[in-house]
Amino acid sequence: MAYLDSAGYAERSSRISPVQQFKAILERYLFVAEKIQNVLKGAERELAISEAIEGDARTLPQEENSVDGIIFSPPYSFAIDYLQNDSFHLNFLGVRLEDLREHMIGLRGKKLGDKFELYKEDMDKVLSECARVLCPGRICTIVVGTNNNQLGKILELPPDEVPGLHEMLSEMASRHGFKLIKQMSRPITGISNTMRREYILMLQKR
Repeated sequence: MAYLDSAGYAERSSRISPVQQFKAILERYLFVAEKIQNVLKGAERELAISEAIEGDARTLPQEENSVDGIIFSPPYSFAIDYLQNDSFHLNFLGVRLEDLREHMIGLRGKKLGDKFELYKEDMDKVLSECARVLCPGRICTIVVGTNNNQLGKILELPPDEVPGLHEMLSEMASRHGFKLIKQMSRPITGISNTMRREYILMLQKR
């Protein structure tokens, strides 16, 4: 993973050599791995069995009222082209990028207006599925940034007057039986021209 990340970064930027990039990323990977191991010391017996399932969040395989908690970070609308950012990784794995683009939330559609409408349609399906599978009283947590500059162009509003994606998702969730019980935020650094803040929404199923 460190090699793929460093090679991918090298394709997009020449400010740091691939070798320097690899060393820096590997150090971060090791730091996180050691931190996780320190947290888990003594808690091994408390860890649950996990299973990774590949699927589509718009059509979850779980049964109704069968999940005790949900946490996810959806695409930040069309603010980031995730396929372009990870093209090196995906090409290495033999993935056909254009086939994947037709199905990915936030990337479907040609024009920005189309992408935005399809994003809202897809996220409404995701939230509907979250409400279906989550047990009553349990929490669905969403981490999402907001791209006011691009949304302002579509809605023909100044960026400061544009409803954030967190507000749109919260309103969508309320239509599916969720109640917002807590919201936290932090500024995003480095790409403030695209996204200004990142939000954590805690939604309780009624």
